[in-house]
Amino acid sequence: MIRLILIFILSLNPNLSDKLPGEWVGGNGFSENPAIIGNVLVNPAVADTASCISVNFSIFTDDYIDTRDGDLYSTSFVIPLHFGFYTGGSFEILYRSRLEAFTQDSEDFYYCTDYFIRKGGLSRFGIFLKKSFGLISLGTDFNLLTGKIEEKWWIDFRQYHDVYDTISIYFRGYSLGLGFNFNLENLSFGGYYSPYEEIEKESMGEKSDFELDKPLRVGFNYSFGENGNISFSFDRKESLFGFTYGFLKLGYGKIYSMGNGVSVKADRILGGLSFSEFELPVSIIFENRRYYGVFTDNEFIFSIGTFIKGKGRRDEKEF
Repeated sequence: MIRLILIFILSLNPNLSDKLPGEWVGGNGFSENPAIIGNVLVNPAVADTASCISVNFSIFTDDYIDTRDGDLYSTSFVIPLHFGFYTGGSFEILYRSRLEAFTQDSEDFYYCTDYFIRKGGLSRFGIFLKKSFGLISLGTDFNLLTGKIEEKWWIDFRQYHDVYDTISIYFRGYSLGLGFNFNLENLSFGGYYSPYEEIEKESMGEKSDFELDKPLRVGFNYSFGENGNISFSFDRKESLFGFTYGFLKLGYGKIYSMGNGVSVKADRILGGLSFSEFELPVSIIFENRRYYGVFTDNEFIFSIGTFIKGKGRRDEKEF
């Protein structure tokens, strides 16, 4: 999704290359709000058995590099306990990199093509615990962060032997997060922050500390009538406004960072269908991301999610 100029910045500047800017984070954009009941991937304080087990897939297409790819981008489960406690676990893709580019160079005595490919990413495996205190719910999670980035360079000479190299970077770490949710009759306000995060990077036999922006997100959700709600959320990288009525979902958002100081400009347009109001455990979301400014691109993400409802007590309205 990123133009050739950014790829060369990443390959030539190890500080940017090592900071894992989020070239692609797939999935259902409506699930990013930490105030929506059931979104345990972004806030353990909103855990609920309305979706006891959830599984989400996405298909990604990119006009610039003509890429089509798919991922299981998240899954989670929730177990209700006694005395207002909930526990469970989750898996989520945090970053996924798919950068490809080439340039051609020629002189009187040679002709060559330079290639660069960067693939891999970072995933999170987490467990959480939630406790309700009347209108307020608090939650905490503990996460294992693991991933691999592989970068390949090679020069394809017509008259000479090719020159190539591959570097693999491994990531291992842990994080601890805290969340809250304040739920009135029609209004829910929630947030999440990770006060502790430690990641180690290993490349070519050498280990070093690795810094990644700690998650910090806030959102609210207002329900009106029996089948509608309005939501808004923002974090370090993006913001999103959502509207739901019946089975129809619409959204618009902005992306203003890739993380760790890499600024971008992008619009997000979302639309989809959720059939939970009709007792069908399926949601289908389409998203178009249009990048402009220094980096231009046009991306499409198709996401489909399913869930299994639990039997626990439910007081909040399902999104």
